[in-house]
Parts: sequence; structure tokens; C-alpha cells
Amino acid sequence: MDNNEHSLATTLKSTLGNRMLALESNQSEVMLSLGSWEWPEAACMLRDHPALSFTQCINICGHDASVHKGDWCGRRFSATYYLRSELC
Repeated sequence: MDNNEHSLATTLKSTLGNRMLALESNQSEVMLSLGSWEWPEAACMLRDHPALSFTQCINICGHDASVHKGDWCGRRFSATYYLRSELC
């Protein structure tokens, strides 16, 4: 994790706290996992926090975990939001 990713991760942790289920870094991307019930409030925080300013949603991908045939123990459906910030 480089300095920018570390700084982003620290800001996300302090801003979202226990709303996060997981926080990972992979190939210069920071991945944040939230429960669906947390998304509306967290989305506003990601947009409005002055050090984050995620103002653009680049893509949304839906996932159906039923294709995992028995090796998946979470919810069947999930979504991934790809967000962009000029600051991060």
C-alpha cells in the first residue's frame, strides 16, 4: 500500500468506522465493503467529506453468487460501485 492508499484507508476508517465490513487495497485501488443497509448514509459521507469527495460513480456491477455452487456463504446478490474522486 503506497502513501496515498494508506492516507485514503486511514480517512475511510476514521469517517466510516464500524460501518465498514472490510477494507482492502489491491493494484492501486482501495476496496471498501459495506452492508447494504449502510450504503445510503455511507454514500453521502463519501461524497461530502472534504478529504474524500467521491463525486462520480463510474460503474455499478451486480453480482449473483449462485454461480459459486456451494462455496459461497454470504448473500446471493450484491453490487459493486466504482467511485471516483479528484482528491484521492
